Amino acid sequence: MIEIPLAELRRRGVVRVPGPGTGALVVLIDGEIKAYSGVCPHLGGPLLEADIRGDRIICPWHRYEWSLTTGTCFTVPGQIWDGVEGYTRPTSPYSRDLRTVSFELTEHSVRLKLPSAGQGVDPRATLASRDAAR
Repeated sequence: MIEIPLAELRRRGVVRVPGPGTGALVVLIDGEIKAYSGVCPHLGGPLLEADIRGDRIICPWHRYEWSLTTGTCFTVPGQIWDGVEGYTRPTSPYSRDLRTVSFELTEHSVRLKLPSAGQGVDPRATLASRDAAR
């Protein structure tokens, strides 16, 4: 379990949490705390490296934009990814929305429950992230 002080989240607005598996983004937006996987639901891009503009996160790989408030996609809202050029159906399910990460809220912190490496993660996303870093 990873703990993020509420004071830090209030000060920064977004905390990027590298960790086992996918890592996570924890955001304080419109007075609400949200936690999302660090893997883009489109094609597995690294959201921990994404640009954040207002209430949107923009994946560095294909520039898909996602709402940090709702988790929905602005780029191709409601579209199932079948038929999108370059898309191959992953063995682990991606969705049209950002994947949420479970957390507990305490008086002074947010406690993330990150999946272990390999749990709920398409292994190609991990390999692709490594390849992109080379």
